[in-house]
Amino acid sequence: MIARIHQLMKSLFLVMILIFMLSSCSDGPPKTIEFPEGLEQIYVGEESKDLCLECEKKLVAYFSLESGRSISYFQMTSKNWKSLKENYNDLPVIFVFGGEDPNGKWDKSYLLRLLKSVDFPYPVLYDPKDEFYETNNLQNSTEELKDIHVFFVENNMIHSKPEPGVPELFSKQVKGFLDN
Repeated sequence: MIARIHQLMKSLFLVMILIFMLSSCSDGPPKTIEFPEGLEQIYVGEESKDLCLECEKKLVAYFSLESGRSISYFQMTSKNWKSLKENYNDLPVIFVFGGEDPNGKWDKSYLLRLLKSVDFPYPVLYDPKDEFYETNNLQNSTEELKDIHVFFVENNMIHSKPEPGVPELFSKQVKGFLDN
């Protein structure tokens, strides 16, 4: 009887280990940021320069072109991005605009007009196939809005998620990230 209980406990233990290992392998929220090859770099204005995808510290933002909500948010926060450029010129900033609007309104030509209209100070990556979103498992994000993501990234690991919609807080977050 004791041998049977021992065997049962051993089997139960092995099942628990197997469940733990399988759950560890599942895709959870993104922890790292990778840039798939082949994304098109778009330059806007004179200040645009090559993106530093390999820089140790950077701010990375993703906006879906499938959603008017992300375009509206981008327009509302455009002043904050100009301020970021003025105050933290050395911080590499990488914007990825991904996906395609099913109605064809928010395409590459629309994106160019939008970036010029807000005098956007950074080059961006254009990703019509949404490879960035898929590669980084952004669909598994715990964020309520899946079409807007902003990250502070250090050594390709997500460090934290800033709040660019709140200018005073955003400024403190940028300073804290750079001083860290």
